[in-house]
Amino acid sequence: QMYLTFPRGTASDVTGNPINAFIANIPAVVTPDISPPHLASFTLNMVTGTLSLLFNDVVLPSTFNPPSITLQSNNVRSYGSYYQLTASSMTASPNGYTVIVNLNNDLNGIKAAGQIGVWQNLTCITIQADAIA
Repeated sequence: QMYLTFPRGTASDVTGNPINAFIANIPAVVTPDISPPHLASFTLNMVTGTLSLLFNDVVLPSTFNPPSITLQSNNVRSYGSYYQLTASSMTASPNGYTVIVNLNNDLNGIKAAGQIGVWQNLTCITIQADAIA
């Protein structure tokens, strides 16, 4: 929580008139955001070796946990190939809605698993709750 308060004369407008004092109104009730972010969409680029994750809420990429993500060639794992990311996949994305994951060594593992990323409409992702905060 953050409140801003400043006395008269702290700042002035462009003509030099002082801004009146301002005292923040402290809210009686603050409702925290407790809903976790959800993955809205993803893009797997096998040429650049990146996985773009778009969330419905702001996320903290510093909390990214790569092994919580599995890429699949079918929406039912037992009907196709799959690959669970390892800690070698990393992100340097700033806080926000989008996280760009550099697949690094995982790119070779994804290719070796076969059929993942070959057809856009058949590439699926599973993401566990602890993947990111």
